[in-house]
Amino acid sequence: MAGAPSPAMIVALVALSSSLASGAMAAKLLTGKDIANRSITGKDLKASTLTGKHVKNRSLVRKDFKDGHLLLGEIGPVGPEGPEGPAGPRGATGPRGATGPAGADGVDGVDGADGADGADGAQGPPGPPGGNVIAQGFHTLGSGQPLAMGANDFFAPAFTPDASGVCLVAGQVAIDNQGTNTNNAASIQTIRRLNAGATVTDGGWTQHAMADGDSDGSASKTATFDIASGGSYELGVRVLAANDSVGDLAFPTVTYFCL
Repeated sequence: MAGAPSPAMIVALVALSSSLASGAMAAKLLTGKDIANRSITGKDLKASTLTGKHVKNRSLVRKDFKDGHLLLGEIGPVGPEGPEGPAGPRGATGPRGATGPAGADGVDGVDGADGADGADGAQGPPGPPGGNVIAQGFHTLGSGQPLAMGANDFFAPAFTPDASGVCLVAGQVAIDNQGTNTNNAASIQTIRRLNAGATVTDGGWTQHAMADGDSDGSASKTATFDIASGGSYELGVRVLAANDSVGDLAFPTVTYFCL
């Protein structure tokens, strides 16, 4: 037969068919359990054929990566640390915590020894009059003043009060008898003068009589006068001498205290 295959060709086709059938069967029956553990190495795998889909999720750890290549995204190696950012706004105040237990009482300290008293300081200058005193003064004529007939007026220096008030005035006169009259007498009263004007008396008298042979004696009179701020006042004492006292020596003293 011209078209019939030769016996040699028939043997070749049978052998090829058997070989293909064996390869297909081996591909279907060969699994991972047919391969010995740790027998496949990296060089048995074709380059760039193993991808992320062949790796079990979350199965790799940090030591499986080269230093500097484990990132939170595919952005390249880790860069240097950046500068510190600005402080954020202050948060709301949280609720107050519970009060803690009270602490134990402390131990009392030991009292120190008292120090020695310091030396007394120097006395300061006199202070102003206490209370509401607005004026005060004292004046005396040390030498004897010869008495003339009638009124003999003796004034302390003038003063000007800072406020209105009242003055208590005490006038005293000591008299040295220069004669031998048996009825020698002198009358005393306090006086006031404002702005060098007319003299005002307290309206009363204290009389002093010296008996025959007396060498001296004294009498005093106390009265009050109203004063006003801004005026110039003179306070004093008046001696009214009679005929028998003319020529006697008077030693007047004026003291005043104004509130």
